[in-house]
Amino acid sequence: MRVEIVEDPAFTETVVRIGCARLDQEVADIVARLRIVDRTVVGVEDGATYVVPASEVRFVESVDRRCFAYTADRVLESRLTLAEFEGRLGDVGFVRASRSCIVNLAHVAALKPDINGRLRAVLDTAEELQVSRSCVRPLKDALGMD
Repeated sequence: MRVEIVEDPAFTETVVRIGCARLDQEVADIVARLRIVDRTVVGVEDGATYVVPASEVRFVESVDRRCFAYTADRVLESRLTLAEFEGRLGDVGFVRASRSCIVNLAHVAALKPDINGRLRAVLDTAEELQVSRSCVRPLKDALGMD
């Protein structure tokens, strides 16, 4: 892969152009990582509203019909539903781990087998999330595992 950067004061916005022989998984992953740069998550913690880059969110969990976005150092309550989070972040590396959780694949450090065909996703913060049986195959596919 070759990367070229053209700096030109005439540009009014950043433009990323990708040239490839065919659109394969590697190119799709690059595009997803680029798209996440512009995505943000808004949430409330201790009465203050925060706007954080989606890339900092480790996972989003629904508890008692309320959604929480977890970063390395914050837990933000959001007004969005889990389905809305999945719709907004599904194309930038967030994948369903269970009925109540989506996980940012960029923060998955390891997968461990669990009972009854489930998995444990170990995050880069050492937190572990349970991956339900119905979500194991889609998660492995998204990670490029066989």
